[in-house]
Amino acid sequence: MRSTRLSYQILAVFVVVVVLALGVSGWAITTMAQRIVADNVQRGQQELVRRIAEEIDLEMEGIRPILSQLAETIGAVSMDPAGSGAELARYQARFPVISEAYVVAASGQQIARTDGLPLESVATTYGFQVAREGHDLVSDVYLRQDGLGPMLTVYLPIEDGGDVMGVLVADVNFARVQAVLEGLALTRNETAVVFAPNGRGVAHSRMAELAEPPALTDPMLIEALVRGPAGVLEGYTDELGRTVVGVHAPAGELDWGVVIQTPVRELASEVATLRRIMIGVVLGGVALAVAAGWLMARRLAQPIGQLAQASGRIAAGDLEARSGLPYGSGELGQLVFANAQVEVPPEVIPD
Repeated sequence: MRSTRLSYQILAVFVVVVVLALGVSGWAITTMAQRIVADNVQRGQQELVRRIAEEIDLEMEGIRPILSQLAETIGAVSMDPAGSGAELARYQARFPVISEAYVVAASGQQIARTDGLPLESVATTYGFQVAREGHDLVSDVYLRQDGLGPMLTVYLPIEDGGDVMGVLVADVNFARVQAVLEGLALTRNETAVVFAPNGRGVAHSRMAELAEPPALTDPMLIEALVRGPAGVLEGYTDELGRTVVGVHAPAGELDWGVVIQTPVRELASEVATLRRIMIGVVLGGVALAVAAGWLMARRLAQPIGQLAQASGRIAAGDLEARSGLPYGSGELGQLVFANAQVEVPPEVIPD
């Protein structure tokens, strides 16, 4: 009985120490791993956002030279309506990024356009007036109501010897930017979005799931995701209604913002999987510790119990009692030897 109680006591102390050690280390490792997972995700997304921004920069920087060349070509044919119309059609066929285009005389009257609609006067429009003064103008991104998606309008003066002889107006679409986002190999149910400075979505990696391109309406979100420096914004609701973490960076001279959004639930799922693995490891370690502790407790407690019983019998007068344990080195062996060499006091030796 004493041996059993001692075994349980030794086992209890051993298990408590092991459980505490494994529990604290498991909690520390899980917490650290959770931070590492989040950091690695954000670091990878920051690199991806930067790469997307660079591709968009290259794409949009190529549009301005194309339109400038078109304006020069139309100027070279002296704003001839037939020649201007032919050049518009040729450039539109060659560069699908041009959705529509038209040429306006200095008076404000259209002389050629690509969509076949009746020619009209645009003399009172702001963009024409700015370009008529010799300045380029790029509009905000807006959403076309005819299903052509988001686009912007570029106004360029058509000059001849420094004098403005007309204006080229072109509607530019973002089909190639959209193709870049749709070609991304995103994981964790992530989405990639490009926003214009006014919060209007330019492209979206899952545009097919949306009724229309997304638009930010919260000024704080626009300031953080589009107009602010590169960084991370946590805990906002995206256009799909999910709570997400957004890694964002600015893109190009148009001051667009590129954002990769990761649902918080996906990150929590990865952390939960990691936590389950760690709990399994801890429980396995506890099971092994209990088994090892029980064996160790039995190995220590059993001979001590035998010695205690032998000592008790000797104290009761059984002078021949022995523990039955072999002699050995170490403290336990010395106890066995001492038990075997017990001298009987003379007063207890029978006459």
